[in-house]
Amino acid sequence: VTLSGMSSPAQLEENIRTFSQERPLDEGEMKALLEVADSLLERKVLPCTACRYCTSHCPQGLDLPSLLSLYNEHSFSEGGFLAPMALSALPAERQPGACIGCRS
Repeated sequence: VTLSGMSSPAQLEENIRTFSQERPLDEGEMKALLEVADSLLERKVLPCTACRYCTSHCPQGLDLPSLLSLYNEHSFSEGGFLAPMALSALPAERQPGACIGCRS
C-alpha cells in the first residue's frame, strides 16, 4: 500500500501516471528496500509523508508533520543538537508535550 499526499489535480494525474503500469521490484531493488526498512526499524523512526492531512484534525493545532520530522532527524543524527534546539524555539503550546493523546 502506498499513501501519497496530493493537494492538486496535477499531483493526482502524476500519481496515476506513476502507478498505471505495475512493475515488480527486481532482486536488487527489493534488497535495497529491505535494508532501508531494517534501518528505519532499528532507529524507531515514525513514517510520515508530510501530507498534512492530520493537521486539520489536531485539536491542539500541533504541526504534527514538522514534529515527526524533528523526531526522525534527532533519531537519525543519533542525538544531535539541531532537533532539540528547534523544539526549544517553539512555544510550549506547540511542543510535543501539548499533545493530549486524542488519536484524532
